[in-house]
Formats: sequence, C-alpha cells, structure tokens
Amino acid sequence: MAVIVIALIVAIALGAFFWHKDEPRREQALQTSLDAMQGFNPSLTLFGADGGTGIALDPGSREIGLLRPGRSAQRIPAAQVLAAELYRDGEPLAAVQRPGADARVSELKKKLSPPVVHRAEGEITRWQEVRRVELRLILDADTAPAYDVRILDREVRETDAVYGEAVSAGKHWLAQLGGLMQ
Repeated sequence: MAVIVIALIVAIALGAFFWHKDEPRREQALQTSLDAMQGFNPSLTLFGADGGTGIALDPGSREIGLLRPGRSAQRIPAAQVLAAELYRDGEPLAAVQRPGADARVSELKKKLSPPVVHRAEGEITRWQEVRRVELRLILDADTAPAYDVRILDREVRETDAVYGEAVSAGKHWLAQLGGLMQ
C-alpha cells in the first residue's frame, strides 16, 4: 500500500513538473497566434498564469483578441464585451459594465456559474490563502458568453506580493476594458 501511495505522489510531482516546464511553450503558442492576426496592433496583452488563455487590446481599432492554445486568436469588437469581472477564488472582487447593458448581462449571467476553485473534499482553508485570481469577460454571445483568464493560478498567501500584483493587474485590465466599454 505504501508503495502505491509513494508512486502516486511521484507521478503527481512529475506531472506538475512537466506542466510548468511546458508553460513557456504554451505562452509562445499564444503569442504566435496573436502575431498572426493581420491589422491587429495590441497595446496591452495578458497571458494567463496557466498558459492556457490570454487577452489583448487594440484600442485603435477598438478590438479585443481572445487567445487560446492550439486555436487561432479570435478578434472581437469591444462592443461585444458587456462586462468584465475580477474574481478571487470564485468570489467577486470588482467589476465594470457597459452602460445600459444591465438586462442583457443579467440574462447571460443566469447561464454562467462563477469561476470555481477545486479543493479536496473536506479541505479547510484559511482566508489568508488564495489559489486563483481570474478576469472574466461577459460577451454578448448566447453560446459562449464568458471568457476567463487566470491571472494567478497557484496557492499563495493574501499578504504575498504576487497576490497583490495579480489583483492590481486585474484592476488595471478592468479599467482598460471599462474605458473601451464607454
């Protein structure tokens, strides 16, 4: 039994190592996808901490690029973004919304659940521990109305600088998106 437990721990550790080792490659794939967008000149880019998503803003054309690994970047007009929200472990921290979009945002949010942080069953956490900070865009789309970018995707203390930087980056993005929504 002990051998199985040790083998499982080693397998998890190796999986985590290779996941983090592969992260720069995933981020490079997102950058390549972004570079392939003709006529899109972003002034601000954010790659998710997990290397799985990203977002870019081109205020000149009032467009937003949604980045996903293994797929072409998707360019959407800023007018399609109805709201943006910042979450900490699934709890809302801050939000901005397009003026006059209350009813549509409310309708779309009924279809969505907040970002979920998976914890082991029965796990007790202290308020000072944070696992995830996410930026969520609410898009005017019936099929996929949410687009999430994980700004922080590892356990840190609330007092750690990395947490403060993640929240600060998220609020900066909310301000930029709020400006585009006006």
